[in-house]
Amino acid sequence: MVTVLMASALVSVTLAVAFLILGTGVLRSRALTIWGLAHGCWGLGLLFLLTRGVLPDLAAVLIPNGLLVLGQGLAWCGAKVHKGTRAPFPMVFAILAGFLVVFSWYILGDPNISARIVLVRLVIALFALATSVSLWPRPGEDNRSGRTLAALSFLPHTLLMLITAFMGLLYWDPKAPFMAHPVIVISVALGVIAHLCWGLGVLVMVFQRMVEERESANTVFKALVEQTLVGIYELRDGIVTYANPEMRRMFGYEDVDFTGLSTLALLIAPEDRDRVARMFEAREQGLTDMARYSFTGLRRTGERFQVEVQGTVVRRAAGVTVVMGVALDVTDRVAAERALIAAKETLEERVARRTREMEEHSRERVEVDRRLRAFAMAIEQNGHMIVFTDARGRVEYANFRFLDHWNVTAPAILGRDIVALTPGGQAPEIAMAIRDRHPWAGDIPLGPQGRQGWIHATLTPIRDVEGARGYFVIIQTDISDRKKAERDLTQAKDMAEMACRAKSELLANLSHDLRTPLEAIVGFSDGMRDHLFGPLGHECYDAYVRDISGSARQLLALTKDFLDVAAMADGCLTHQCEEDVILSDLVDSALRLVADRVRQAGLILRVDLGAAQDRLIHVDARRIKQVVLNLLSNAVKFTPTGGSVSLTACIRPDGALVLSVSDTGVGMSKEEISIALSRFGPVGGSFPLPREGMGLGLSLAQHLAQVHDAVMDVRSEPGMGTTVSFTLPPDRVLGVDQGTGERGGAKVDPSETEAEGCELDPESRLSM
Repeated sequence: MVTVLMASALVSVTLAVAFLILGTGVLRSRALTIWGLAHGCWGLGLLFLLTRGVLPDLAAVLIPNGLLVLGQGLAWCGAKVHKGTRAPFPMVFAILAGFLVVFSWYILGDPNISARIVLVRLVIALFALATSVSLWPRPGEDNRSGRTLAALSFLPHTLLMLITAFMGLLYWDPKAPFMAHPVIVISVALGVIAHLCWGLGVLVMVFQRMVEERESANTVFKALVEQTLVGIYELRDGIVTYANPEMRRMFGYEDVDFTGLSTLALLIAPEDRDRVARMFEAREQGLTDMARYSFTGLRRTGERFQVEVQGTVVRRAAGVTVVMGVALDVTDRVAAERALIAAKETLEERVARRTREMEEHSRERVEVDRRLRAFAMAIEQNGHMIVFTDARGRVEYANFRFLDHWNVTAPAILGRDIVALTPGGQAPEIAMAIRDRHPWAGDIPLGPQGRQGWIHATLTPIRDVEGARGYFVIIQTDISDRKKAERDLTQAKDMAEMACRAKSELLANLSHDLRTPLEAIVGFSDGMRDHLFGPLGHECYDAYVRDISGSARQLLALTKDFLDVAAMADGCLTHQCEEDVILSDLVDSALRLVADRVRQAGLILRVDLGAAQDRLIHVDARRIKQVVLNLLSNAVKFTPTGGSVSLTACIRPDGALVLSVSDTGVGMSKEEISIALSRFGPVGGSFPLPREGMGLGLSLAQHLAQVHDAVMDVRSEPGMGTTVSFTLPPDRVLGVDQGTGERGGAKVDPSETEAEGCELDPESRLSM
């Protein structure tokens, strides 16, 4: 029994070594390596069976049986790897662990050895059967016969394990020694044969696969040689013994046998035969190691072409030299090389000529560079804002003046659309000009109506070297000062024209207003001189005297108004004597002068001075009364019958005094208000009511208010009446008068006012 175990172990170890050598060295197959490990485990298991009586009983039983099970499980893993699937190593080790646990329980708990024999044989038979099934070839697989044989080679081992398991179950003799038991002897003896069967089956499969692969490689090599675009040949002592189709085509022998021809006699041009023979002899004698030759080939038709060959001596036997190599038709390459050499020479000549030209033009280039630098400095230091853009209007350059004016940096605007950087409403025009490649020029306002300034911009297309308009230059100039000067000049011109028209109208009105009272004076005085109604003393002459007196006063008022306007134009109309005046006294004096005109016009007069009536104001009483009279006279004049005129006063929280005159008259538009406030600016034909005077009252009132540091505000709408407010500053408004009997402030004497009335007819003096 020991001899049988040793022989079986030796067979397993031998197979293991063979498989490992093939798997890790010769064939480098992972499946063969795993099978080698499987045979090794089987051999070690058989050797450990000989340790009974040496090792403890548990170890002497578990180790060999575990190695046998592991070996058969690895055989299954090798079959899986050989088929290209994943090896079931986890399952094998799990089954092995379960087997060891159950087997240990049988060893320690049940003395019946037949159960252990059955368990071992069944597990091994299971792995052997799984191996056979895994190796069984599928339809269409390569090496089908070899794989079938290998799969069948595992079946004897499977049957042996099942038979011995059955024998151990039915015919186990507990009294017979273990090593001499028939079941053990049969399983070990037949196991050697079964092991040899599946080992030899695997080897036959492997070697059959190697033969098939070699034949396939030879077929592929022959196909490559026959179909390659390189000529391949074999020579024996200079005679062609093999030539592939490309070699025959190259030399013009496609349709005839190429073998048997002498290379030197028929395939090489006469002028190169001696040179090629010498080179080959020198290489044969070891004088040179050059194996590549170039020569002029000779086709069957006599045509010459350039050939490059590379040959290798493969063997020398009985004085016969065998050379194998490849040949290439390099006619095109040689022609290309010659053309390249010619092109190189031509290029060198051109480079030399170009170098001379560049040396000749070096001075001109230096001058051009100097001019370009000067041009760049002129643009960068220019007083105008200069921007260059590409064909789509994107900024490529902006000089310092542009960056400084718009307070931006170059990186922030480079690449941006110039239209997006253009303020005002001209952006669409600039965008259209860029799109149509047309020049553009215009003034761009900054802010509403150019309140923040003006920019004059020009956009000019730049033509490139081909003549296409591919770039734009934008030049911007700050013209805010020029626009302001133009605006001031326009305003001055308008004011001059308005003043000229006003003076013309004034002269026309003055001639009419002077002619009417003068005609009355002349007519009435002539009537009195000529005693039209008899001697003087007739009652009609009293009316003539009153008319003459009124006309004279009217002429005097017109003359004084005209003188006041002249003084105002010269800047000489100022207040003369300032004093403290009670507001109510000043207003009462003005109201007495205008009361008759209010009654004659059929108007309602409302007066409400409120808390301001006892206030003292520090003013020129004569000038302020003139302001109030002018405002009241205008209100009466332009209010139709049945309307009303209001005079109100109030003290603002800041201490200023506001005196307002309102009417329900025809009113004025904004344009008419500005005309009425201008010098010599009567608001003419827009009023349906008759009027008299030269149209100087409102402008005189505004000027007299200004000399008192006061503010006059006019609010009016056509058909809605007019309100004129006169506001004295707080420093001219004093405290309330505390006197009794007589007022503490300067009093406006009615007789003095009437005296003024004798000199200045209220109806004429207060006219606008």
